Order: sequence, then structure tokens, then C-alpha cells
Amino acid sequence: MRGPDRGVETEKVHLHPAEYLALLENPAIPARRRAAYAIAVCMYLRPAELEALQWSDLDLPLNQVQVRRSIGRETGLEKAPKAGRARHPQSIEPSLLPLLFAMYQSRPKGPVIGRLDDERDLAAQLRRDLLDSGVTRAELHTCTDEPPREWMRMHDLRTTGITWMAVRGDEPMMVMARAGHADLKTTLGYVSRAALVRRSYGAVFPQIPHALVIESATESATNPRIVGESAEAHGNRTHRPPREGRAHRF
Repeated sequence: MRGPDRGVETEKVHLHPAEYLALLENPAIPARRRAAYAIAVCMYLRPAELEALQWSDLDLPLNQVQVRRSIGRETGLEKAPKAGRARHPQSIEPSLLPLLFAMYQSRPKGPVIGRLDDERDLAAQLRRDLLDSGVTRAELHTCTDEPPREWMRMHDLRTTGITWMAVRGDEPMMVMARAGHADLKTTLGYVSRAALVRRSYGAVFPQIPHALVIESATESATNPRIVGESAEAHGNRTHRPPREGRAHRF
């Protein structure tokens, strides 16, 4: 039986490695926010999964992470990830490890990043940070109807990491498992797009700037948005307004 017509698929946007590094190297952006960007890319996390990520989900001696939970957009409460089940434990991108070890040594319990803003605010902030970092590529900052394409949103940091895996040449089944896709067709969409840009790329998943590693170690130990917050605290948050459809174009 044919499924429902979901309309024209919206094109996804993602960062190039040089744009990612420009974002992470910008000292005008708070270290916590730059660390959040790096973790979202290198762990292929949706914003709600990034917010829910706890140090107990990571096994740093084994260099592994398991995405077990998410935060409901409408309720603000903890729930399972989008596929309805935890992802299998997977290795962490090597370039991310120095940042994680530095943050963990400063504060080894509770959330890795902690509470995030509303997705609309996150998207607007990300685009401002990109502009402030000299990243002005039009596709990241404009919406179009022909072709249908959204501008850069926080969710597209996950898109960036998945695209980079495909650009690197990871096997589609590995990309599917690491991204937590329920359907191989979704993964193959990334693979086909990656084939079009592979030759124009530099090295994907570049090393995290050392200055960010040092700054993040200090900030993670003192930031009031994450210190003392636990998984149970998620249930006490103010409920967020539900998303009202594509008209917002976050």
C-alpha cells in the first residue's frame, strides 16, 4: 500500500569542515556553546538528544557513547530518542575526545551540556554565530522555495556529522547505525548527497581547537546552567510551546 504524500522533500544544509572550524575558533562565542556545536556534529545528535546527554551515557576509557534519551519538545520531560529505543553503544569520533576528557575532568557527573534554549532561539543564535565567525555562505542563511530549502538550524549540526561520515566513505549500514536511522532509505539520501561534494571537501571531523578544549574545561566546572543539574531535574522544567509547523523556519 502506498504511503501518504508527504509533499516535496526539503533540502538539508550542512557545514563544511572549514566553516565548522571557524565557528569553534571564534573566541567571541561562549565556550559552552562552541562545545555544544562540536558535540552535536561529532555525535550526530538532535538538539533534544544533546540536551539530555549525561556523562553516565559515555564510557570514556572505552571511547564509547550510547544515546539513551531525549527531551520532549512539548513537555520538557525525558523520553526515548526519536526511533523509540536507545542506540547501540558506538565509538566516539577521535577528534572530539580531548574536549570530552577536559570537560569530564572538571565535572564528571550530570549533563554534558545541560539545558538548551527553545529551538527557534537556538537556530537564530547559530546563524548569528556563523556570521560572526565569517561564515557567510548563502545556503546557510537563506530559505528558498525553489528548491525547497531551510536555512541552517541546530538540527543541521546532526546533518553535518552524518554527511561527513558519508563523505569519509563509511559503509551505509554503519552510517545508519551510528545515526540511529530507522530506514536505510534515509541514510542513502545522505550517501548520494555526499557523493556530489566529496571532491570539494577537506578532511572531515577536524581536530577541536586546543583553545576551546582549555576554555571548556574551566567553563563546564562553573556554568550555572549545568552545575548541579541531574537527569531528574529535567522533569521540573517549564513546558515549551509546541512547534507550529514549517512557517517558523527556525
